[in-house]
Amino acid sequence: MNYRAIFSLLFFSVYCFSYPPEFYLKNRHPINSHRYSTFHQALQLLTERNAKVVVETGTSRFGSNGFIGDGGSTIIFGDWACHNSALLYTVDISSSNMDQSKNASTPYSNNIRYIVSDSISFLKSFPEKIDFLYLDSYDYEVGNPHPSQNHHLKEIQAAYPNLHDNSVVMIDDCSLPKGGKGFLVIPYLIERGWKIIANSYQVILVKETSQ
Repeated sequence: MNYRAIFSLLFFSVYCFSYPPEFYLKNRHPINSHRYSTFHQALQLLTERNAKVVVETGTSRFGSNGFIGDGGSTIIFGDWACHNSALLYTVDISSSNMDQSKNASTPYSNNIRYIVSDSISFLKSFPEKIDFLYLDSYDYEVGNPHPSQNHHLKEIQAAYPNLHDNSVVMIDDCSLPKGGKGFLVIPYLIERGWKIIANSYQVILVKETSQ
């Protein structure tokens, strides 16, 4: 009997098993939270599309204390990446924000790349195709929405050459007064053949040709 082969199979099944979306949201987002359904759908898409390169702009600056307020996406997507042999690139212009995020996501750090940089510059020079892009940088101010909206438009323009027909884009803070963070990003993508498949506090878009 080949015990080494059996051990390898057991190791693979324990450590590489792809859990359902609820696993990554448990004790982080209650089912009635305003981000639960879209995070759930995003995690399902990540698994179904076998995503390997995940990029988020804006990191989990409040660590594990920020799930309800900011979403805690670095921890959630980092956890998923750890179980699915993927890489999460999290970029934020603030080194203190990144330190908080890094401390909170330490168990998944082998599958996370922490980048302190302007997100637009980072995306312009990013060398890989992006399977899943999450836009959540630059705080949105209802009284002055344009800086955040313009910043996110520049992000999608910078990232667009690295998206492909099976990519997924998700934008946070969309159902806020005056259009939220997706006000300019969403029309930009729709004009290029993308469609909305989830439209609530977060918006998810895929290419029309995607199944």
